[in-house]
Amino acid sequence: MLLNDISASMSAGDVRPSRLVAAKRAATSFLDGVGPGIRVGSIVFARHAVVLQAPTSDHALTRSALARIRSGGGGTAMGSAIALGLAAVHQHARRGAARVPGSMILISDGGANVGPNPVAVAAQAGREHVRVYTVAVGTAHGEAEIPYRHGERLEPVPVDPLTLARIARASHARAYRAADSATVSAIYRRLATTLTHRRVQASLAGYFAGAGLVALALAVALSLNWFGWLA
Repeated sequence: MLLNDISASMSAGDVRPSRLVAAKRAATSFLDGVGPGIRVGSIVFARHAVVLQAPTSDHALTRSALARIRSGGGGTAMGSAIALGLAAVHQHARRGAARVPGSMILISDGGANVGPNPVAVAAQAGREHVRVYTVAVGTAHGEAEIPYRHGERLEPVPVDPLTLARIARASHARAYRAADSATVSAIYRRLATTLTHRRVQASLAGYFAGAGLVALALAVALSLNWFGWLA
């Protein structure tokens, strides 16, 4: 699941053309790098978290969802987004009797101020073997138009990577920082390679475990056939 912060501070232009646009482009580059069999979905969050696209191997649908991302106003419900992502991963992570690995990539510029504690939710994800990789996008000098009841005000919105680092650590994942759009895209491409590799490793482990069970069943059958008892 790709979790995109769309709060007002993400409109800051310190990461050109803006933090939000850089995040959207990076998510698209992630889709370019993952294998065709990997299901990818999209969630956006500001004051509330919303699923734009459930996990799907039809990456054209996820691309279309990413293209629809727009700024969502005030509030940063990071914990709600992780909880929603965890539910989506679990809903789509079973194939037959095996559970395939699930991961989330959360990109934001700062701390959560609405909803459940994101570090606690990330720790729960970690206990359920779902990693939450985080990308802190922005610089210490960002400014953005922040909406208030009586209009907007230009305010400083320095990036705050501490919560994001704690989220990643709580879920046994890794935190990244990016101060420009090229670095954001490079991180997402690296994650595409990493997560594809994890998926292949899990598939091979399942294959060899299944092969071991088949070999064991064959040995039992041959033992019964040859000797009339289990050797």
